[in-house]
Amino acid sequence: MQHRRVLAHSLALVVLLAACSTDLTDEPGAPSNGGSDSAAAEVTTTTSPFSTTTTTSTIPPRLIPLLESPPAFEEVALLTSDDLELYAKYWPGGPVAVLAGHDFYTTSDADDGVDPQSSDSIVWWTGVLADQGFTVLSPDYRGHGRSPGETSINDAPTDLKAAYDFLVARGYEKIVMAGLLGSGTAGVVLDAQDPDVEFAGIAMIWSAPQELALDAQRVLYGIDAPIYLVSFDNNRIERWSKLMAAEIDHLYDRVMFYPAPDGVDWVQANGEEFVGRLVDFVEYVAAEG
Repeated sequence: MQHRRVLAHSLALVVLLAACSTDLTDEPGAPSNGGSDSAAAEVTTTTSPFSTTTTTSTIPPRLIPLLESPPAFEEVALLTSDDLELYAKYWPGGPVAVLAGHDFYTTSDADDGVDPQSSDSIVWWTGVLADQGFTVLSPDYRGHGRSPGETSINDAPTDLKAAYDFLVARGYEKIVMAGLLGSGTAGVVLDAQDPDVEFAGIAMIWSAPQELALDAQRVLYGIDAPIYLVSFDNNRIERWSKLMAAEIDHLYDRVMFYPAPDGVDWVQANGEEFVGRLVDFVEYVAAEG
């Protein structure tokens, strides 16, 4: 099915990104601010017939069935502060809104007509969030999908601010940022640097402490919102999550997923738990305050 092909392509880009990233000697230094204690004993839980997830979490895994196709959505325009009109998918729903960000280009190729880095590439989980009753807004960053402009991860906070403002203008007071790779980094930077932005929670999904000019590591400790770290069993991405966990004052959870065995689609192996844990996080944020 299309959403499975899309995720397989996206996960290939995760591996490619990690392989192309700097070595550990080039990564940010050891934590300096204290933050939460991330040295909890690891717990191993069987999560599917195909894989095992090792996690520092004691929260039991929750499985939510995936969908054959996402619920119907509205196509909306988001106006940025530099006058770009971005495309976004919008599922209006309950009082808690999720701002869902895709990854950024490492390639310009498309798979079966689906942009490998756009709101299309994460619709397999944004659609489930919408089906669970949350409001979901999933933009295409500039230069991606159906949005105009030149691709630039450094402009991601500007694009996210346009999406955030769209939700605020419609009355949403609790907005959760769920960002894949660079989107998670950009969401932290936006929250820390813009006084008009206050995410109720941030999910950093395989995100790095730094992406070009975006330095989340430097500002993580000052974030008031609970932060959920989703890691991957790739040495570099796992080091990133440990590094950031030690800097986070309000760490909700840190979970590591293993790759699927050869010949098994990652969504088939881990998708239901991935979505279930994400829904748990959004529900936790919704219940706070």
